[in-house]
Amino acid sequence: MTTYLEESTYSLTEYESQIAHNIARILAEEQINLNRQSKSNSDGIKTELEKTIAYLYAKIHQDESKSNNNLLASLFIYLDCLIKYGKQVGHTGNIPKYYESIHSACEQYFDIKQDDATRVLTILGWSARLIRFYKQKIESGEVLPAITPVVKSTPETKSQTITNPSQKFEIDQILNAIVVKINGNKVSYQVENILIPNEKEPKQVKNLREKQTIKVKVTAIKEDGSIKHVKYYSS
Repeated sequence: MTTYLEESTYSLTEYESQIAHNIARILAEEQINLNRQSKSNSDGIKTELEKTIAYLYAKIHQDESKSNNNLLASLFIYLDCLIKYGKQVGHTGNIPKYYESIHSACEQYFDIKQDDATRVLTILGWSARLIRFYKQKIESGEVLPAITPVVKSTPETKSQTITNPSQKFEIDQILNAIVVKINGNKVSYQVENILIPNEKEPKQVKNLREKQTIKVKVTAIKEDGSIKHVKYYSS
């Protein structure tokens, strides 16, 4: 992976490092879930993320005269195509699901109108390195803290992180939540100070909008008492 990193240009900021860890954690958890469904021990998401990084690296160096912000739009078009046609080009039926997860994670943390493609390249390079690290931790039974939300890059919020590890929750507890991101039928919520990414809401997503405050019900908690899953709640 070192081939695709622009490490000679700069090192990750604390904000960028947190994004790299969050993406790796999200993708590792998704890989484990898919492996349980297919009864395999694949690292397919890591492989496909590395292909995505290689694509972005090539685009950056082929189009050096273009704005690096504009190149991120090409990345999302590339991912959209692989979600649509992944079964035709891949060796496993999970290929479209891998790219859906990668697309969702990138869309959650990167802004194609603002972020520099070279910086995104480096962040994704570190994420690819970290996926197996998180996968091994989760598979070993280690209880990890809730994913720390980071706010998309603005001068005021770039280094902002929010966490409250001591907060405890209960199954069926009703809480206020902010709709952070909608991607297809998946919704990312912020509940209290915890980011809960990619909850499937096929029946409710049409009624939701980003930045909306709604009620959710806690449907699963982790061993440390933090929230694992929630669902939209209509009283």
